[in-house]
Amino acid sequence: MKRGNSMDDADVFRIVDRAINKAGSQSAFARKVGITRSALCKQHNAKTAKGYTNEVLLAAGIKRFQPPTEYYLMDEI
Repeated sequence: MKRGNSMDDADVFRIVDRAINKAGSQSAFARKVGITRSALCKQHNAKTAKGYTNEVLLAAGIKRFQPPTEYYLMDEI
């Protein structure tokens, strides 16, 4: 089931990019998150939502939800 407010990689990238711009620079945003600028650049250059750490996403106002656990019946135990 897909949530109505889910985002794709491009949405996440734009929101993080906007948060970086709002902070004034990549260095300022990285300090806010508590990581180095090079670590932030590496994540930001990946251009996929999976490339960002939870700390970066939370600082940009995004919360990552993992899909719910799924259970399947096994034929044999």
